[in-house]
Amino acid sequence: MLALIMSISVVLDVAENLDRFFTENATLNEIIFDYYLNFILFYGNQFSGFIAFLAVILLTSKMSRDTEVVPILAGGISYARFMRPYMIGASAIVLVSLMMNHYIVPNGNAKRLIFEEKYNSKKFNLANIKQETKEGESVYFRSFYESNGYIDQFWLTHRDKSTGELKKMFYASRAIGDSSSRKWRFQGAFERDFTDKDSLNHGFRTIPILDTVMDYTLADFTATRELAMTMSTPELLDYIEEEKKTGSSDISFYELKLHERSSYPLITFVLTVLGVSVSSRKSRNGVGINLVFGLLVVLFYVFGIQFTTVGALNAGFNPFWAVWAPNLFFLGCALIFYSRAPK
Repeated sequence: MLALIMSISVVLDVAENLDRFFTENATLNEIIFDYYLNFILFYGNQFSGFIAFLAVILLTSKMSRDTEVVPILAGGISYARFMRPYMIGASAIVLVSLMMNHYIVPNGNAKRLIFEEKYNSKKFNLANIKQETKEGESVYFRSFYESNGYIDQFWLTHRDKSTGELKKMFYASRAIGDSSSRKWRFQGAFERDFTDKDSLNHGFRTIPILDTVMDYTLADFTATRELAMTMSTPELLDYIEEEKKTGSSDISFYELKLHERSSYPLITFVLTVLGVSVSSRKSRNGVGINLVFGLLVVLFYVFGIQFTTVGALNAGFNPFWAVWAPNLFFLGCALIFYSRAPK
């Protein structure tokens, strides 16, 4: 099932991007080994638990349909013993997936993201970005939409490197320009120099229009988030500690990505118990109804993890509980179905 689903995914991705690959003159070696090999490793590993869940439902439903489960249990085999091979298989998948997520996949992601950055012409959007661009200097802006080409609500602050005291502040209601060339026109701006306490305006100055060049492109802000996907877990832990010292607004995002590396593989255990418990009961509706149930469970899980993730990034939810809450909810469901399974 993993081979089938990833083959379909690759074919669809090729159909979408083939013209761009030829237009940008990507080599065959880059397409196969830098992009699609790591594409399969990343997405195949990330969704291995869901794919295993569907495979468990398919296998067990066919056993139930052929009346193979009933004689096994009637012959004195306990339900826990019946599930043992499933859990051994799930354990193998979980161990491999954990190793991949924490140490191997990040290296592949680095190659894949470099390829995408080199050959990807898609536009990007940013919202509520706060980042320290260099020591003592921080940038914040509310939104940027590349299709419109302007920044909304831009702030630039300078602080003393030793004391952290605010020294200068620059604000513009809008900045219009080109992210790649770094040339921008700031409108409705003002600046304040807090070290100037002697002048009549106390360092405050309005600037209706200012043409300038920024030291960075806005793509640099997307790269920092993608950077979390390219670091092994020890590296990511060190990076989170450094970001906490700078007061980065992306800490919740990094912590979410850290916890997801363990939560996605471990959901395999929960889904295996749920899949066997549901499918071991013989049904007149056959295999199809159980597969529909499995697809609905996957959809609800994905919706739940997206809902809690948005809550962690925008509503202050704890990143740990945002990632693990869907797992705990489906664990409760799995235990209920297990307790009611025919034994």
